[in-house]
Amino acid sequence: MRRLDAFHMKAAEQNASSLALYIGRAGALRFDSLSVDITVADSKRSYGRTLLLVRPVSGTGEQWVEESRIAWTKAGEDLQANGTRRMP
Repeated sequence: MRRLDAFHMKAAEQNASSLALYIGRAGALRFDSLSVDITVADSKRSYGRTLLLVRPVSGTGEQWVEESRIAWTKAGEDLQANGTRRMP
């Protein structure tokens, strides 16, 4: 019994650490023909789906969305405070 509990804790820790990798990432939230630059404030799993709490780079508010709706920025690419992209 103890070994089984240790296995479940390890799996839970792996899930938590992989979800933490989303926090702070930049991307664009896609709507039909509209795209909003966002940053990820939090993440969680619900019913097998990865949900991200996103905030717009410019503007106000936040919303939980499925990870599949985010177009991630390229590695090394960053968003400036005004929402435009800059390369290092």
